[in-house]
Amino acid sequence: MKPILEQVPNYVDASFAVKREVMPHINIPWHYHPEYQIIFVNKGYGTRFVGNHIGSFYEGDMALIGSNLPHVWKNDDDFYKKDSSKISDIYVIHFLIDRIATTLFSLPETVKVKKLLSRSSKGLLITGRTRNVVAKKIETLYGAKGFERILILLDILNVLAESKELFPLSTEGFHVTTNELDQERIRKVHEYVLLNYHKEVRVQTVAEMLHLTKSSFCRYFKSRTTKTFSRFLNEIRIGKASRLLISKEQTVSEISRTVGYNNISHFNRQFKEITGKTPKQFYLEYKA
Repeated sequence: MKPILEQVPNYVDASFAVKREVMPHINIPWHYHPEYQIIFVNKGYGTRFVGNHIGSFYEGDMALIGSNLPHVWKNDDDFYKKDSSKISDIYVIHFLIDRIATTLFSLPETVKVKKLLSRSSKGLLITGRTRNVVAKKIETLYGAKGFERILILLDILNVLAESKELFPLSTEGFHVTTNELDQERIRKVHEYVLLNYHKEVRVQTVAEMLHLTKSSFCRYFKSRTTKTFSRFLNEIRIGKASRLLISKEQTVSEISRTVGYNNISHFNRQFKEITGKTPKQFYLEYKA
């Protein structure tokens, strides 16, 4: 996808922005911005894209996104149906360090926070007890005013800096490209796969969309995303399958066909390769 530069509204009367959005579905495109961002999904599920990372998100999902790192959270298809009663409820914090306290973050006491912000350049998934603690602080921050806002944000950053429950999302090999042709090509590939993952997806078809030969496209895609097109497609499909498994509304065989696999053995192999678990293990661990 072509990452769009998002212009975060200028918050004249505050040093950073915190908002809560309750809506039928997340309606934000693949984008980036100079601000650091903390996102907390209070309700909703779907697929998250951060750099070259693709993963499923569920209620409680939380991440710290570094400056200018492309990202998007996209709800599953059932959120977009006309008769859907589902809602997406997210909290988002945007902040610029130089606007808050450049001097503060040069002090010895804030070394860990500086390292945290450096690590966030690839995106950090926030998990475990840390996620639960920070979620409550974000809800408090949303209703706070004045100087209390600054104190709560700094407290959140300190909790994250001290935590061992943060994990990188995008890989070290990923670099944001500012080349417009590259951005447009990757956007087309993403959009095509998101619309057609449940069907047969031919590499030749995707290559022709970009006016490339099949071999040229495969080399091109891997050089820009650090993963093969086949891996990218399987990650999308398995992410969709994992959420269907959790709902337990279909059998494993039915889910396999729903996400585009005609061979159940191939589906099981891909599921274990990407998640590290069999479909049954994944379901049992989630329900534990």
